[in-house]
Amino acid sequence: MDNSRRSFIKKSAFGITGLTIGMIPWMHEGVKSTHLCHLANIASRIGKGFDINPANGQALDRDALKLWSREYEPGWEPEL
Repeated sequence: MDNSRRSFIKKSAFGITGLTIGMIPWMHEGVKSTHLCHLANIASRIGKGFDINPANGQALDRDALKLWSREYEPGWEPEL
């Protein structure tokens, strides 16, 4: 590989890394926005508003918690 191509790859990799690091604050805002949409959808489906735990954002309502997670087929459960 010639030096110009090697230099381009280094610059490209740095550019992608810099772009990704620069997007992190936007990604956090996107997560918050999406979370609020999920909470609004749950409230709409249960027909009432509900409180959430400010520490973890999880619903404190029994009806809302029924919609908080999903059932997975055996063997397809996510591993955290």
